[in-house]
Amino acid sequence: MSKMMAVTLLALCTVLFGCEKKAEPLPPPTAEAIAAVTEAAFSGNTLAVAEALKAGMPVDQIDKTGNNLLMLAAFNGHTETMQALLSAGADVALRDSNGRTALMFASSGPFPAAVRLLLEHGSEINAVDKEEHFSPLMFAAGEGLSPIVDILLEAGADPSMVDVDNDTAANFARQRGFIALADKLQALIEAP
Repeated sequence: MSKMMAVTLLALCTVLFGCEKKAEPLPPPTAEAIAAVTEAAFSGNTLAVAEALKAGMPVDQIDKTGNNLLMLAAFNGHTETMQALLSAGADVALRDSNGRTALMFASSGPFPAAVRLLLEHGSEINAVDKEEHFSPLMFAAGEGLSPIVDILLEAGADPSMVDVDNDTAANFARQRGFIALADKLQALIEAP
């Protein structure tokens, strides 16, 4: 039998009778594998994360505290790792057990590239956590991160949002001693 005929017969068998080899379902990842990939995401080891994904690790795998790989990479501003996860289909809308998103994690650190990357991939700009109702803007303002605040405002963050204590991002900045930032945010709230 010629090689061409064998290929044709295999294709015909696959179409007519479902003869293709069924992929075996992958076993769930071990606790050790999860610990290794979450540490890799947290530390920005993109190669280790990519290898784990190739080996079958779910792209939205969570650690024992409920943080997924994208959140862990965003917390430390590891944009290369974040991009690898996003390219593999990571969900920017997922929340941890406190209702925080990857954008909230990135907004609490001096990581403008990470914030931009998440916004480019559709992160919800005015999402709030489920306990205190903190928004990404509140996280950034509370840390005095003016560049992050500017990025979030340009993307449509609402400076008039309040948390469960009726505090705005301006209040967060003022309470932490970032007076110029607080005044800027308050002026936006009071603008007609």
